[in-house]
Amino acid sequence: PGSTTQAADSSVEICPFDAADVVKVSFDNPKFSATLVRQEDGSFIMEEEPEFPLNQTRTEILFGNVVGKADSIVAEEADLSVYGLDDPAIRIVATDKNGSEYRLNVGDKLGTVSKNGYYACIEGQNTVYLVPASLYAYFNLEKSDWITSENLPEIDTTKIVGVEIASEEFGNLALFHTGAVGD
Repeated sequence: PGSTTQAADSSVEICPFDAADVVKVSFDNPKFSATLVRQEDGSFIMEEEPEFPLNQTRTEILFGNVVGKADSIVAEEADLSVYGLDDPAIRIVATDKNGSEYRLNVGDKLGTVSKNGYYACIEGQNTVYLVPASLYAYFNLEKSDWITSENLPEIDTTKIVGVEIASEEFGNLALFHTGAVGD
């Protein structure tokens, strides 16, 4: 008879708040910084630009992920510079309805065959956690990523005659249609 073993859940609660209690999330990454605020009607605004066409679904996901669990504890009483946490790539501050703050810093990426994610610590503490790569992805967006798609202009593809792509990493590319347009 075979036996099955199940991996133990080593995840760790790192945020003391419930997602429903979070009323404000601020983040600072190399591309963009913002403060997103939950309104009384449940919608969200960007505090710095209240009229900004903020993607409500993406913001709801962000609010839910700020209270996520860490995958595991990596080190206690750690030298934060070893994990990129002395100068974190992303700083996150969540505020609950009582005004309490939770501050999470995200540093270097861990990428091995068996594990991946990012190192993180609660600001002011020297315990290093491994958080899912998705947390990093949610908080490492540019301002344009936060625009609701309903407000983007529609493009009539029959009028496109060329495309130019500028890329520092891969070089520039330009494609132009030289024949008859339409048909």
